[in-house]
Amino acid sequence: MSLSRNSKKSVIFSAIVLIIAALAFINRQYIYDQVQVLAYSPSSEVQDIVSKSALSDTGKFYLYASHASVDNAANFNTNCQRQEAGNAILGCYNNHNIYIYDVNNSTLEGIKEVTAVHEM
Repeated sequence: MSLSRNSKKSVIFSAIVLIIAALAFINRQYIYDQVQVLAYSPSSEVQDIVSKSALSDTGKFYLYASHASVDNAANFNTNCQRQEAGNAILGCYNNHNIYIYDVNNSTLEGIKEVTAVHEM
């Protein structure tokens, strides 16, 4: 029994839909990250971190996908509640976001960039 022309088209269409669905499932994290990057508007502080740390396009993509933010003490402590005895916490990855403490000590120049890359 041979398939009619419309039946063949239906089978081909169904196969294409299944292939697209499988590819979307396999690449779901990348698709999610792409949507996050498109929805993110980096602050000037985050753009400065990207520039100073000379991130590749891939690094910049992942930093932006994580909606990186440089926060004051109150906001940082709300988002990064982890504590370690004897260690200062300067960044964290929480709920798919990167939070970086706004260190303003000139002797720690570059610490925000190091923290951002570490959290990434």
